[in-house]
Amino acid sequence: MPLARYCSIKLGRSLTNGPLVRTIKAFCRKFWRWVVSRSNLLLHQDCPTLTESSLPPEDSCKNCARPLKDGDKYCPGCGQKKYTGPPTLWGLFSELFETVFNLDNRLFRTLRDLPIPGQLTIKYLAGVQRPFFQPLRLFFVSTVLMLGAYSIFAVDRVGESFDASVESRRSNAYHRLFEFELRAELDTLAEEFPDPDARALLDTIRTRHLSASRDSMSLAYLDLHDLQRIQDRTIYIDVADYNTMSPEQIPEKYGVKGWLNRYQISQNAAINRAGGRGVANLMGQMIWGILILIPLTALMLKLFYVRRKRTYVEHMVFSLHVHSFLFLFQALAALVFYWFDSPAVLWASIPVTIVYFIVAQKRVYRQGWGKTLIKAFLMFFGYNFILTISTAVAMVFSLILY
Repeated sequence: MPLARYCSIKLGRSLTNGPLVRTIKAFCRKFWRWVVSRSNLLLHQDCPTLTESSLPPEDSCKNCARPLKDGDKYCPGCGQKKYTGPPTLWGLFSELFETVFNLDNRLFRTLRDLPIPGQLTIKYLAGVQRPFFQPLRLFFVSTVLMLGAYSIFAVDRVGESFDASVESRRSNAYHRLFEFELRAELDTLAEEFPDPDARALLDTIRTRHLSASRDSMSLAYLDLHDLQRIQDRTIYIDVADYNTMSPEQIPEKYGVKGWLNRYQISQNAAINRAGGRGVANLMGQMIWGILILIPLTALMLKLFYVRRKRTYVEHMVFSLHVHSFLFLFQALAALVFYWFDSPAVLWASIPVTIVYFIVAQKRVYRQGWGKTLIKAFLMFFGYNFILTISTAVAMVFSLILY
């Protein structure tokens, strides 16, 4: 027998009959016996069966077995409807209709009382809370609806004009490049043909096809190079540079100092080039400004009504309800403007919101009309300041996260 074959046979026998292999085989056999024994135990153990005797009696709830009276349609314990037999197809649709379109459910009760200034806040602070949407839930739903409606409106209307403006700037840039090349060629021809007639012809071409000035565009940013003197700044760049250079090259060429300032300029240029997509991104980041708007408004209410002994949360509830009405009305106005091309509802939302806030303020805080109007007048100035801060925060997030 060849030596190689003899070595391979001995090696195979040692691998198949070695002590380690025998230990593994023994463990597998024991494990398999344990699995079979456990499965037999589970298969043969007694399981409870549902019999007629184990069912709740006919005059009790099938869900919790609580006794029911003859006139009960729902269980007083768990609220389940009394079982009268297998459900029908009409019964399934009627349950859906009752759940979605019942005028007594939370959605319709909330929408019914929300247009009445201060009604939801008065009931909620009085303890009537279960029949209505929670203030935070109502606020977030109205915020999503408003941002969705304005995204459709802004991307379709503002985005189109934005794209048209960008396209106009791009065409102007190419025109300026053509003028630059034409001017260079005319200067070369003027040197090669010094004849007066040739110069007159070149001057006529220069007058007809060359403009006296070059177009430029502006990009704004918040100067953060010196943190002790933060201020708004604007740089003017040539349209040709704007359309031919990358956003990162623009601040480098125009000498913008500080990486934060250069980052703002490059992001601003990128958003301008994006057109409608940049507007949609800005609308998506507005949620950050709104999240700041609500607590700051509640804090302002707390300062104006410090003697009313109301907690900060109560002012927060009032602020949430007022903004919920405002956002829902704005969403409706934006959709009407988008579908019917009528800005009347959009413009009407401003005086309607002002009147709504004043009347709600009068009803909730229960002060005379004089104090209410004075405080409302002062709060409008404070609110504009808060709105400016929240909008700035949203724009910063839009620049950072784009």
